[in-house]
Amino acid sequence: MQQNPFRYDFVYGMKSPKMSEFMAPGLISMAIFFAAMALTAITLVLERKDGIFERTLVAG
Repeated sequence: MQQNPFRYDFVYGMKSPKMSEFMAPGLISMAIFFAAMALTAITLVLERKDGIFERTLVAG
C-alpha cells in the first residue's frame, strides 16, 4: 500500500482537536438563538398585557 503523497501542516489548531473546539460554535449560536427567542416572547407578553398595538391601531 502506498503512503499519502500530501503532507498536512496545521496552521491553526492541532491534528486531533478537542471536543470543546467543536462544541463552542454550536453552543454560542444556540445561546444567541434562545436569547433572541426569550426576548421576543417577553416582548409579546408585555405588549399583550399593555395593549400597545391595539391603541396604535385605534389612534391611526
